[in-house]
Amino acid sequence: ADHPELVDVLIPGYDFANRDSDPEDDAGHGTKVCGVIGAKGANATGGAGVAWSTPIEIMPLKFMKNNDGSTTGYTSDAVDAIYYAVDHGARIINASWGFSSYSNALKEAIQYANDHGVLFVASAGNDGQDNDTVAHYPSNYQVANVIAVAAMNRYDELASFSNYGQYSVHVAAPGSGLKTTDIDGGTSTWASGTSFAFPRLKPTRPLP
Repeated sequence: ADHPELVDVLIPGYDFANRDSDPEDDAGHGTKVCGVIGAKGANATGGAGVAWSTPIEIMPLKFMKNNDGSTTGYTSDAVDAIYYAVDHGARIINASWGFSSYSNALKEAIQYANDHGVLFVASAGNDGQDNDTVAHYPSNYQVANVIAVAAMNRYDELASFSNYGQYSVHVAAPGSGLKTTDIDGGTSTWASGTSFAFPRLKPTRPLP
């Protein structure tokens, strides 16, 4: 939360994994995603997020935590986080996470976001699979506000690890070999994954 590249864009959030008001990142993933979005630019240090020159606010909502080197969490906490985001004024929800199990409660939460005009952008997954054949959630939910994002490499090709799908994946964005923020105030120089492709996706028209 006190990363010098992010401190000016982060606003209070919540930790649903530990049920407290301190959503401190103990795995590094959330910090990297935040940096791709909003790391400070024009300061002669680190990198710059795609929205560095745009007035934005990032609300960190944590529902997964580091458990002996693995990042794990509960779908029920993800559901709570979505309702919290919508009820606290979020315009866009970044879902840089996923799994293979269908959850009706999660779909209902995303529908709640849709009913309140909140865009839900989800990473397509990193298994190199066709999501039309093997479902990946939440990116596969057929709700109007869901945008599923694949990752491209530096050659504007689909990254080798990225999931894809003619009907279930909507767009691709750079998501390989990115420089971004990391925990303890540091910098990651080779972040790759569909998690980092969504933050690179810049809207080309005003959001509803």
